[in-house]
Amino acid sequence: MGSKARHEENFIAEFSDRWKHKVDYVIIGDKQNKPYRCYLHFEGFPFSVLGSYAEGKESGVAKAGAVLNFVQRLRTSYVPEAMYAAIRNKEVTPEQMSKWIDHFVNLLMMVEESMKNSTSFRHLIENSEGSLETLDKVKRGQDKQQALACLASMRQMIHDFWNGRGWWMTAPTLLKRAATSPSPSDTNVPLKKVRLSNGQASASEEIVVQDSPTASPVAPRAQPIEVVIDSSDDDDDCVQVVEQDALTLNTSASIAPADPLPSTSAQRHLNYLNTTRSAPTKVDHSRVLGVVCYEEETRRRVAEIKRYRDQFPKQFDRIDELIQSHFRINSQSPPVYMKKMEALRELLETIHVLFPNYNVALHAVGSTVNGCGSYNSDMDLCLLIEHQSRYPDDKRFAQTHLRSIYRTLRFQNAKWRNLLQECQFISTAKVPIIKMVLGAQYMDMEIDVNVNNLAGIYNSYLVHYYSRVDMRFPELCLMVKHWAINNDICDASSGTFNSYSLLLLMIHFLQCAVTPPVLPNLQHIYPNRFNREMPLSQLVYHSDRHLPLPEFQRNNETLGELLCGFFHYYANFDWEKDAVSVRRGCRFPRSSLDAPSRKFCIYIEEPFDGGNTARCVMQQGTYARIQNAFRHASAMFSRSAPEFAKILVNVD
Repeated sequence: MGSKARHEENFIAEFSDRWKHKVDYVIIGDKQNKPYRCYLHFEGFPFSVLGSYAEGKESGVAKAGAVLNFVQRLRTSYVPEAMYAAIRNKEVTPEQMSKWIDHFVNLLMMVEESMKNSTSFRHLIENSEGSLETLDKVKRGQDKQQALACLASMRQMIHDFWNGRGWWMTAPTLLKRAATSPSPSDTNVPLKKVRLSNGQASASEEIVVQDSPTASPVAPRAQPIEVVIDSSDDDDDCVQVVEQDALTLNTSASIAPADPLPSTSAQRHLNYLNTTRSAPTKVDHSRVLGVVCYEEETRRRVAEIKRYRDQFPKQFDRIDELIQSHFRINSQSPPVYMKKMEALRELLETIHVLFPNYNVALHAVGSTVNGCGSYNSDMDLCLLIEHQSRYPDDKRFAQTHLRSIYRTLRFQNAKWRNLLQECQFISTAKVPIIKMVLGAQYMDMEIDVNVNNLAGIYNSYLVHYYSRVDMRFPELCLMVKHWAINNDICDASSGTFNSYSLLLLMIHFLQCAVTPPVLPNLQHIYPNRFNREMPLSQLVYHSDRHLPLPEFQRNNETLGELLCGFFHYYANFDWEKDAVSVRRGCRFPRSSLDAPSRKFCIYIEEPFDGGNTARCVMQQGTYARIQNAFRHASAMFSRSAPEFAKILVNVD
């Protein structure tokens, strides 16, 4: 086996060990039965989704071919090209390499969990024993279409995973046999051929994606690659054609990669990002983006912050770095998400038994799915119980069914009695809930369950898509939530904000109080997608593509500058006069509210039902505490060098 294939084999062994799915090479053939066939697969995971296959006149050639075909599959479906190029060119430190492998393992765990939760693809996991019969069945194509459909369904999740870590991911593509007739779009695209001899790549092997020319705003199509694996010219060569298409990037290009790229690969990465948007144009933000930008006051505030940054450039650079690292360290990880989904499934099984005559479903809502959650956030669940073709939202209906669930979990079901540390039924709340704390098996997870609170499902879906528009939004949200908790203004039960209100405050700020906007108004651009008439079955969190957005000038403010602006904006907000609306994309006068709604100290409009998400802020004392927290943060981030410790946030 050549040195290149051996290097790749060591990489495969390392990540498979961390993933806890042992890699296995099944080699079939002997001197009388050529060619040798090698199947590379992972125990307990479907060969059709991640494995590879190759043939050769010698077993070493077949194995080397399977290894290199596998790496090629990673590049087209699972790993960013810039990351692969950095590894191949040895532009990466051992520490970076270890961190990247951890990222990749987390991604595979997410893919595995998504397949387990999918009725369409669960059977691929269940039939992944890796027998020769199964492997050869897949090789002959009997399961290939299902595998390709599975990869297509995961495309956006994989793209979002890497995009959230500062990497651009090419669109996953399909593997085609060379003998297959090319599609019309492929007919004029030449193949680049690579021949492997005794497992060693020839000097002509250069199978990277073409760099994007800086003169073009759209990345060109990469050359398809024909990999011919054999030790000599032979008609029995195993051929795969791998084709990569550029995926238009609809996210912020100013965010540095979470793990700094080495210089050469970094330049290629940023060159592409800088060419994916057309030149800035003057945009009517109200008409095109559905937001009202308060430009005069915003320009004054931005100018003040720029002068402030010029006074303390190093400290501001540090603030930018800390916000990003805070998000990387504290955001919800794939293993935590998977554990939450495991608990959700356990609970749903019990509820199905309890209500056999109802059509029931259990939806994770809030921070678990909206893209802004932390590793220790609780899991909010909405139990949907259909009755007479609708989901009753009256309090008595919810109380009746939650009481039945509570009694079962707390007293009747032995399994749940052992799982629960705490369980209480809060029937008198505006939205009745069951609050529970699970044991060590589920990491002391806290869970709240409500019934038929559809607004929670729709608003989680909306925030999820806002978090995909620009990574600065979830990064800032997690930091602001940390600040609000430490300043005692993020506890609805004590009369201050809930977490959802803080998210809406940040969305409004990024829509209306910066120029140009960071976020558009998604309910304006997609009125049929983000409304309460959208069937719940069509709320897809990981759709095949990013939502296309209108072309608009990019906002280039840094995380530190935006955080300063956020504090300054709300430190001077006139809550007695104005209310906040994400749905309308503007402030609106409180005088337009009905009399009962004007009793609240702060009004933040819920984007779907029009209610007040800050309805708990009723007392002047807690209202004053909120105002003082914003004013203190604004002062600390305007007079002296910015430091998180000054606003009671410990991030070092």
